[in-house]
Amino acid sequence: MELLVLLLVIGGVVLVTQSVSRHPGRSLAIAGGCESAVIDHNTIAAAQRGNGFENYACKGATLTNNAIYKNAAYGARQSPSAGTTPTVGHNGYFANAGGPRSGIATGSRDLTSDPGFAHITRIEAKSPYRGAGSPGDIGANVVNRY
Repeated sequence: MELLVLLLVIGGVVLVTQSVSRHPGRSLAIAGGCESAVIDHNTIAAAQRGNGFENYACKGATLTNNAIYKNAAYGARQSPSAGTTPTVGHNGYFANAGGPRSGIATGSRDLTSDPGFAHITRIEAKSPYRGAGSPGDIGANVVNRY
């Protein structure tokens, strides 16, 4: 599964929720000005050339309930050039080569433990991320329907 999410937004509000992003480049980046962004209940993993999440220009990004792991640089980064990520919490950061965050304060109830994923699309029953979100799990809650 490879998915790159690059949001180029001019004005308005951005909502990214219940998404799974695993890509050899950067996983999730917000470029272009926006008034606010809500990044909630996502699984962002394995960016081989960058950060898991990066806010380049959005004035108020809210980063909550996300599993961000095994990225080549930081798990989440606020660009020093523009934008803000003032609200964070209930995120899981694990095995990000540069560290969990850059330019973003530690949020309430953030985890740094191994999420214990058997599959990137599912929070396992024994995962510390199960029930640790506000509300629900940390990470995307993907429902398989057959």
